[in-house]
Amino acid sequence: MYLRKVDYTNRITLPSKICEKFHIKKDDQVEVSHNDEYILIKKYQPEFVCAITGKITDRGNKIGNAFISDEGLELIRQAIEKKKD
Repeated sequence: MYLRKVDYTNRITLPSKICEKFHIKKDDQVEVSHNDEYILIKKYQPEFVCAITGKITDRGNKIGNAFISDEGLELIRQAIEKKKD
């Protein structure tokens, strides 16, 4: 657990270890929401960002909780074929 003070403009600073763990860098956007008990902070990801290439595209498939572009699927296929050799 990390303890942070809220500054005079109601801001907090996220601990660097948390930023590293969730790959949050300067100028990244985060989503802030809440429920009855907690404030939730989540790194913002546009809906169609490929989990493999990191590129934004609408051509691909949702697999589990991840969106994988056609290009990402091809990279996976190539990696599997290479591993078979």
